[in-house]
Amino acid sequence: MRLPLATGLRPDRAGPAGGLEARARRRPPGVTLLVAAAAAGAGLAIVVFVVVAARRAGSPSQLEWLEGGMVEQVGRVLHGRSLYPAPSIDNVAYPYPPLYIWVSALVARVTGLGYLPLRLVSIGASLASIGLLYTIVEGEAGRLGGLVAAGLFAAAFRFTGGFYDVARVDALFMALVLASVLVAFRARRGRLFAAAGVLLALATLAKESAFIAGIPVAVWLLVRPGARPRDGLAFMAGAVLPVAAVGAWLQAASSGWFATDTLGVLVGHGVDPTWWVGFWTSDLMPTLLPEALLGAVAVAWRRRERWGVLFAAAAGMVASSYVSRLHSASSENVLIPVAAAGALVSGLAVGWLARRGWPAQAGLALLCLAQFGLLAYSPAAQLPPASQVVAARRLEAVVRELPGDVLVVSHPWEVTVTGKGTHAHAGAIADVVRSRDARTKRALLASISRAVAAERFSVLAFDNDQDYAGFPADLARWYRPVPPPAGLGPPAARSLQTPFVGHPTQWWVARRLATNPVP
Repeated sequence: MRLPLATGLRPDRAGPAGGLEARARRRPPGVTLLVAAAAAGAGLAIVVFVVVAARRAGSPSQLEWLEGGMVEQVGRVLHGRSLYPAPSIDNVAYPYPPLYIWVSALVARVTGLGYLPLRLVSIGASLASIGLLYTIVEGEAGRLGGLVAAGLFAAAFRFTGGFYDVARVDALFMALVLASVLVAFRARRGRLFAAAGVLLALATLAKESAFIAGIPVAVWLLVRPGARPRDGLAFMAGAVLPVAAVGAWLQAASSGWFATDTLGVLVGHGVDPTWWVGFWTSDLMPTLLPEALLGAVAVAWRRRERWGVLFAAAAGMVASSYVSRLHSASSENVLIPVAAAGALVSGLAVGWLARRGWPAQAGLALLCLAQFGLLAYSPAAQLPPASQVVAARRLEAVVRELPGDVLVVSHPWEVTVTGKGTHAHAGAIADVVRSRDARTKRALLASISRAVAAERFSVLAFDNDQDYAGFPADLARWYRPVPPPAGLGPPAARSLQTPFVGHPTQWWVARRLATNPVP
């Protein structure tokens, strides 16, 4: 059986098929093995991701710090409550548009509310991204190019922080961006360019930075050789009008809080100067140098005009990651678009294989293998250890036995499932507290102060010192510290290669209670 990488390009795209077959037959066996190894590495990366995601999907504990708060937001949709109310101790909206939450709510109607439906949306979206990259590249660089592009994206799971399958907006946003790229690349008339714009609008309604990724594509459609302005205008209309319409509706429905929650708070965070240069020197160059070289091959190939939309999209995705990385307190999830861009251009470069002699084929195969090696990770290290699951179940058992409402600020979902009330997540609270948006901060701090002074919660629990953001410095006036329950004491170390996963180690009891109810 001939490997899909024997020719690299479809015969109708690469020239006479006989010449390609002859060139493949003249390859030394060692080069054939290198190329086969690159294909095998791509396939293995996809399989490993699928297995890891399947193993993690049903975990009863958080895989990432903010997952519980996202589940709470889906619960608000299912119960008909606003996603963007005035910020309070009961709810602080995450700074994202609502599409991911809406889609997850649809799945939750079938599966029930919890981590699972949100993770299923993310896993499905990540598999869609893998398939979309294959589809985009395969038509231009053959089956091997498509496989390498798909495999490199799958292999970047750990490089991007392990966010492909968690209850966060990133996977859905990325899949919709790539769907927009595919439609824009294949479009030949205005309606399809408008459809590509609508897909970009949906991506923006999942995460705002999608709009940045689409700007170079819009510019290219307007200025490319032989451009028809109506194509670029149709794309822009499709991208802007739905976002404007949904945004206006949400702004009115939320009494003006939607724009504040999704833009005002973020703008108030400022820029982390570490990443002006660190993005390139710390994030990208140590790990993605082979992809950068493969991208240079793709750009140097004489198909720049045909692939203009793809190169513009890749540039937009890199820009999206860069701007997001500059945001203070950013995490590795912002690197997902740059991982997709690198996979895209690397897959296109593989099309060069069929047009050059075996030395070039060997060189490109080695670059692919080097990139897979740099992105390699331990699958076992991505699985929640038994101790983390035990701690999550122990936390639920403890909270269930406590009197009245309870606040475990980094684990709101664990409180909700025990029937002890609902409350905002520490991450969302911290976003508001560190923002320069005075109106939002004032409203939230007043709500927290009232709840604390009234001793509304019988027990407060914090993972670490950072969880106290927004709480009164004189908390001891109303609450007294108590030892943590057995099995939930320090240290709350990271138990996954994912940020901030832990359990509450600092416990406080309301002074109105005569005895300590914490077991």
